[in-house]
Amino acid sequence: MKKKATVLVILAFAAAAGTMTILRWQRPKPEVDEPNKTETSQKQEPDITLPDLRNVLEQLRTVAHNTTDYIVDLMAQKEAEEARAQAAANINTSTNKIFTYSILVWGTVEADVADFRLKVAETLNDQRGWARAGWQFVEIADSSQAMFDIILSDPAHLEALNGCSGELSCTTWNNQVIINDVRWRFGTAASQAAGMSTRDYQHMVVNHEVGHWLGHYSHVESCPNGGPAPIMLQQSTGLRGCDSFNPWPLDWELWTNK
Repeated sequence: MKKKATVLVILAFAAAAGTMTILRWQRPKPEVDEPNKTETSQKQEPDITLPDLRNVLEQLRTVAHNTTDYIVDLMAQKEAEEARAQAAANINTSTNKIFTYSILVWGTVEADVADFRLKVAETLNDQRGWARAGWQFVEIADSSQAMFDIILSDPAHLEALNGCSGELSCTTWNNQVIINDVRWRFGTAASQAAGMSTRDYQHMVVNHEVGHWLGHYSHVESCPNGGPAPIMLQQSTGLRGCDSFNPWPLDWELWTNK
Protein backbone atom coordinates (compact mmCIF):
# COMPACT_ATOMS: atom_id res chain seq x y z
CA MET A 1 0.00 0.00 0.00
CA LYS A 2 2.95 2.34 0.65
CA LYS A 3 4.07 1.78 -2.94
CA LYS A 4 0.61 2.69 -4.21
CA ALA A 5 0.58 5.86 -2.10
CA THR A 6 4.02 6.86 -3.41
CA VAL A 7 2.92 6.35 -7.02
CA LEU A 8 -0.22 8.43 -6.50
CA VAL A 9 1.75 11.26 -4.92
CA ILE A 10 4.25 11.23 -7.80
CA LEU A 11 1.39 11.31 -10.31
CA ALA A 12 -0.22 14.20 -8.48
CA PHE A 13 2.99 16.23 -8.54
CA ALA A 14 3.59 15.32 -12.17
CA ALA A 15 0.10 16.39 -13.18
CA ALA A 16 0.40 19.60 -11.18
CA ALA A 17 3.79 20.33 -12.78
CA GLY A 18 2.29 19.73 -16.23
CA THR A 19 -0.50 22.17 -15.48
CA MET A 20 1.92 24.86 -14.37
CA THR A 21 3.98 24.36 -17.53
CA ILE A 22 0.88 24.79 -19.69
CA LEU A 23 -0.17 27.88 -17.83
CA ARG A 24 3.30 29.34 -18.34
CA TRP A 25 2.91 28.74 -22.10
CA GLN A 26 0.00 31.11 -22.27
CA ARG A 27 1.44 33.80 -19.97
CA PRO A 28 1.97 37.03 -21.98
CA LYS A 29 5.59 37.91 -22.57
CA PRO A 30 6.46 41.56 -21.95
CA GLU A 31 7.73 43.48 -24.94
CA VAL A 32 11.32 44.73 -24.73
CA ASP A 33 13.55 46.52 -27.17
CA GLU A 34 16.19 44.18 -28.49
CA PRO A 35 17.90 46.04 -31.35
CA ASN A 36 20.31 43.19 -32.04
CA LYS A 37 17.54 40.65 -32.74
CA THR A 38 15.13 40.57 -35.61
CA GLU A 39 11.48 39.70 -35.14
CA THR A 40 11.91 36.42 -37.00
CA SER A 41 14.77 35.29 -34.78
CA GLN A 42 12.82 35.57 -31.53
CA LYS A 43 11.83 32.26 -29.92
CA GLN A 44 8.14 31.51 -30.32
CA GLU A 45 6.35 30.01 -27.32
CA PRO A 46 3.89 27.21 -28.13
CA ASP A 47 0.20 28.04 -28.00
CA ILE A 48 -1.95 26.17 -25.48
CA THR A 49 -5.20 24.87 -26.88
CA LEU A 50 -8.53 24.11 -25.23
CA PRO A 51 -8.13 20.33 -25.84
CA ASP A 52 -4.76 20.54 -24.05
CA LEU A 53 -6.38 22.14 -21.03
CA ARG A 54 -9.17 19.56 -21.03
CA ASN A 55 -6.62 16.73 -21.15
CA VAL A 56 -4.70 18.10 -18.17
CA LEU A 57 -7.91 18.63 -16.21
CA GLU A 58 -8.94 15.01 -16.87
CA GLN A 59 -5.54 13.78 -15.68
CA LEU A 60 -5.87 15.78 -12.47
CA ARG A 61 -9.36 14.39 -11.88
CA THR A 62 -8.08 10.83 -12.32
CA VAL A 63 -5.24 11.39 -9.85
CA ALA A 64 -7.64 12.97 -7.32
CA HIS A 65 -10.11 10.07 -7.69
CA ASN A 66 -7.47 7.40 -7.20
CA THR A 67 -6.00 9.22 -4.22
CA THR A 68 -9.43 9.58 -2.61
CA ASP A 69 -10.15 5.84 -3.03
CA TYR A 70 -6.83 4.98 -1.41
CA ILE A 71 -7.46 7.30 1.57
CA VAL A 72 -10.99 5.89 2.09
CA ASP A 73 -9.65 2.32 2.10
CA LEU A 74 -6.88 3.28 4.52
CA MET A 75 -9.37 5.00 6.85
CA ALA A 76 -11.59 1.89 6.86
CA GLN A 77 -8.61 -0.28 7.74
CA LYS A 78 -7.60 2.05 10.58
CA GLU A 79 -11.19 2.12 11.91
CA ALA A 80 -11.25 -1.67 11.96
CA GLU A 81 -7.92 -1.76 13.81
CA GLU A 82 -9.21 0.71 16.40
CA ALA A 83 -12.39 -1.32 16.85
CA ARG A 84 -10.34 -4.47 17.42
CA ALA A 85 -8.22 -2.64 20.00
CA GLN A 86 -11.33 -1.38 21.78
CA ALA A 87 -12.80 -4.89 21.77
CA ALA A 88 -9.61 -6.28 23.30
CA ALA A 89 -9.81 -3.67 26.06
CA ASN A 90 -13.46 -4.30 26.87
CA ILE A 91 -14.16 -7.98 26.28
CA ASN A 92 -12.77 -9.21 29.62
CA THR A 93 -14.81 -6.75 31.68
CA SER A 94 -18.12 -6.80 29.77
CA THR A 95 -19.38 -10.33 30.50
CA ASN A 96 -22.37 -11.35 32.66
CA LYS A 97 -24.46 -8.39 31.57
CA ILE A 98 -28.25 -8.66 31.36
CA PHE A 99 -30.07 -6.41 28.91
CA THR A 100 -33.86 -6.11 29.09
CA TYR A 101 -36.04 -5.21 26.14
CA SER A 102 -39.72 -5.07 25.23
CA ILE A 103 -41.46 -5.89 21.95
CA LEU A 104 -43.73 -3.23 20.41
CA VAL A 105 -45.61 -2.85 17.11
CA TRP A 106 -46.04 0.36 15.13
CA GLY A 107 -48.72 0.68 12.47
CA THR A 108 -50.16 -2.13 10.38
CA VAL A 109 -47.72 -5.00 9.90
CA GLU A 110 -48.10 -8.25 8.02
CA ALA A 111 -45.50 -10.33 9.87
CA ASP A 112 -46.74 -12.63 12.62
CA VAL A 113 -45.93 -10.74 15.84
CA ALA A 114 -45.68 -13.89 17.98
CA ASP A 115 -43.22 -15.36 15.46
CA PHE A 116 -41.29 -12.08 15.42
CA ARG A 117 -41.02 -12.11 19.23
CA LEU A 118 -39.76 -15.70 19.25
CA LYS A 119 -37.19 -15.17 16.48
CA VAL A 120 -35.82 -11.98 18.04
CA ALA A 121 -35.22 -13.85 21.31
CA GLU A 122 -33.55 -16.71 19.45
CA THR A 123 -31.22 -14.33 17.62
CA LEU A 124 -30.22 -12.29 20.66
CA ASN A 125 -29.42 -15.34 22.79
CA ASP A 126 -27.78 -17.40 20.05
CA GLN A 127 -24.17 -18.21 21.00
CA ARG A 128 -23.07 -17.15 17.53
CA GLY A 129 -24.20 -13.60 18.29
CA TRP A 130 -23.86 -10.96 21.02
CA ALA A 131 -24.48 -13.66 23.63
CA ARG A 132 -21.02 -14.99 22.75
CA ALA A 133 -19.65 -12.17 24.91
CA GLY A 134 -21.47 -13.57 27.93
CA TRP A 135 -24.46 -11.23 27.71
CA GLN A 136 -28.12 -12.16 28.20
CA PHE A 137 -31.11 -10.50 26.56
CA VAL A 138 -34.39 -10.80 28.46
CA GLU A 139 -37.78 -9.67 27.19
CA ILE A 140 -40.08 -7.95 29.69
CA ALA A 141 -43.63 -6.79 29.12
CA ASP A 142 -43.36 -3.26 30.56
CA SER A 143 -41.69 -0.97 28.04
CA SER A 144 -41.16 1.73 30.68
CA GLN A 145 -38.97 -0.66 32.66
CA ALA A 146 -37.04 -2.09 29.70
CA MET A 147 -33.58 -0.87 28.74
CA PHE A 148 -34.66 -0.66 25.09
CA ASP A 149 -37.57 -1.45 22.79
CA ILE A 150 -37.49 -3.67 19.72
CA ILE A 151 -40.25 -2.43 17.45
CA LEU A 152 -41.77 -4.14 14.42
CA SER A 153 -42.85 -1.19 12.27
CA ASP A 154 -44.55 -0.53 8.98
CA PRO A 155 -42.44 1.53 6.52
CA ALA A 156 -44.60 4.64 6.89
CA HIS A 157 -43.74 5.09 10.57
CA LEU A 158 -40.04 4.66 9.82
CA GLU A 159 -40.21 7.19 7.00
CA ALA A 160 -41.70 9.76 9.38
CA LEU A 161 -38.75 9.51 11.80
CA ASN A 162 -35.90 11.98 11.44
CA GLY A 163 -32.78 10.13 10.27
CA CYS A 164 -34.62 6.93 9.32
CA SER A 165 -35.91 5.60 6.00
CA GLY A 166 -38.98 3.63 5.02
CA GLU A 167 -36.69 1.42 2.94
CA LEU A 168 -34.61 0.04 5.81
CA SER A 169 -34.59 -0.59 9.57
CA CYS A 170 -33.31 1.97 12.07
CA THR A 171 -32.13 2.59 15.64
CA THR A 172 -32.85 5.89 17.40
CA TRP A 173 -31.26 7.72 20.33
CA ASN A 174 -34.47 7.01 22.29
CA ASN A 175 -33.49 3.36 22.87
CA GLN A 176 -35.67 2.21 19.99
CA VAL A 177 -34.51 -0.62 17.73
CA ILE A 178 -36.96 -0.48 14.83
CA ILE A 179 -37.26 -3.39 12.40
CA ASN A 180 -38.91 -2.72 9.04
CA ASP A 181 -41.82 -5.15 8.56
CA VAL A 182 -41.22 -5.46 4.79
CA ARG A 183 -37.50 -6.13 5.20
CA TRP A 184 -38.19 -8.62 7.98
CA ARG A 185 -40.38 -10.64 5.63
CA PHE A 186 -38.36 -10.33 2.40
CA GLY A 187 -34.86 -9.00 3.07
CA THR A 188 -33.40 -6.54 0.54
CA ALA A 189 -32.43 -6.70 -3.11
CA ALA A 190 -28.76 -7.00 -2.10
CA SER A 191 -29.38 -9.89 0.32
CA GLN A 192 -31.61 -11.70 -2.18
CA ALA A 193 -29.05 -11.31 -4.99
CA ALA A 194 -26.38 -12.82 -2.75
CA GLY A 195 -28.55 -15.82 -1.88
CA MET A 196 -28.96 -14.90 1.79
CA SER A 197 -31.92 -16.72 3.32
CA THR A 198 -34.73 -14.73 4.91
CA ARG A 199 -33.89 -16.22 8.32
CA ASP A 200 -30.24 -15.20 8.02
CA TYR A 201 -31.32 -11.71 7.00
CA GLN A 202 -33.50 -11.58 10.12
CA HIS A 203 -30.54 -12.61 12.27
CA MET A 204 -28.40 -9.98 10.58
CA VAL A 205 -30.82 -7.05 10.84
CA VAL A 206 -31.57 -7.71 14.52
CA ASN A 207 -27.88 -8.09 15.39
CA HIS A 208 -26.96 -4.99 13.37
CA GLU A 209 -29.61 -2.69 14.86
CA VAL A 210 -29.07 -3.97 18.41
CA GLY A 211 -25.36 -3.40 17.78
CA HIS A 212 -26.11 0.30 17.32
CA TRP A 213 -27.92 0.31 20.68
CA LEU A 214 -24.97 -1.46 22.31
CA GLY A 215 -22.74 1.46 21.34
CA HIS A 216 -21.61 0.74 17.78
CA TYR A 217 -22.96 4.06 16.55
CA SER A 218 -21.02 4.20 13.28
CA HIS A 219 -21.05 1.75 10.39
CA VAL A 220 -18.00 -0.22 9.29
CA GLU A 221 -17.51 1.19 5.79
CA SER A 222 -15.72 -1.63 3.94
CA CYS A 223 -13.53 -4.74 4.08
CA PRO A 224 -10.07 -3.62 2.88
CA ASN A 225 -8.71 -7.14 3.31
CA GLY A 226 -11.80 -9.11 2.29
CA GLY A 227 -13.30 -11.74 4.60
CA PRO A 228 -16.87 -12.03 5.93
CA ALA A 229 -18.75 -8.78 6.46
CA PRO A 230 -18.65 -7.31 9.99
CA ILE A 231 -22.12 -7.14 11.52
CA MET A 232 -21.82 -3.35 11.72
CA LEU A 233 -21.30 -3.04 7.97
CA GLN A 234 -24.59 -2.04 6.32
CA GLN A 235 -25.11 -5.37 4.56
CA SER A 236 -28.68 -4.48 3.60
CA THR A 237 -27.25 -2.34 0.80
CA GLY A 238 -24.21 -4.41 -0.27
CA LEU A 239 -20.90 -5.98 0.75
CA ARG A 240 -18.45 -3.11 0.03
CA GLY A 241 -15.48 -5.35 -0.69
CA CYS A 242 -16.31 -8.11 1.81
CA ASP A 243 -16.30 -11.70 0.59
CA SER A 244 -19.65 -12.82 2.01
CA PHE A 245 -22.74 -11.81 3.96
CA ASN A 246 -22.52 -12.55 7.68
CA PRO A 247 -25.43 -12.49 10.18
CA TRP A 248 -23.25 -12.53 13.31
CA PRO A 249 -20.81 -10.11 15.03
CA LEU A 250 -17.13 -10.83 14.51
CA ASP A 251 -14.90 -11.39 17.56
CA TRP A 252 -13.49 -7.86 17.47
CA GLU A 253 -17.03 -6.42 17.48
CA LEU A 254 -17.95 -8.02 20.83
CA TRP A 255 -17.87 -4.89 22.99
CA THR A 256 -20.43 -2.50 24.43
CA ASN A 257 -20.45 0.81 26.28
CA LYS A 258 -23.63 -0.12 28.17
